[in-house]
Amino acid sequence: MVMQSLKSCRLAATAVLLLIVAAGCSLGATQTPIPTAKDEAGVQDCQGSSAGAWNCPDIPSYSHTQQVLAQKAATERRELAAKKIADREARTRQTLLDIPSNYYVVQLLAAKYKRSITEYKERFPGVDSESFSVNYDGENFHLLILGVYLSVAEARKAIAQLPTAPDPEPWIRPLSELQTHL
Repeated sequence: MVMQSLKSCRLAATAVLLLIVAAGCSLGATQTPIPTAKDEAGVQDCQGSSAGAWNCPDIPSYSHTQQVLAQKAATERRELAAKKIADREARTRQTLLDIPSNYYVVQLLAAKYKRSITEYKERFPGVDSESFSVNYDGENFHLLILGVYLSVAEARKAIAQLPTAPDPEPWIRPLSELQTHL
């Protein structure tokens, strides 16, 4: 029984070897490259070499595939970052709506373009702030606030504790004004 299994394995291995050789692949023997041909659709066959390398012109290269995957990953990261920012802005907006309207807010900046908010944060990196957008008379504006305070005195104290004096000067305003535009 064991002898019969060994003979079967040997026959199977020989058959596989013959198939490989018939397909034009080499097992270390020096061989000229396999000629290529185009089929009726114009697709070029892969070409094998004696060194075991394959060239398939109609299949993207490995490095091309890596580039495509890297671009896809970068796009997914940007989309995720944008979603996180949108979620954070939504939470900030909801939090501001939940706070009693008799509080005060320290507004650091109001800008038509979000890039202005980013530039402000870069100029004053030590200032902990929140940004969100509001609609004033049909136009979107991006606001940057330092925080919400129970009184004007607390808001002034928060401004005085900033590491640097921001420009433009922070503006203390009633939270109720912002809530009407959220």
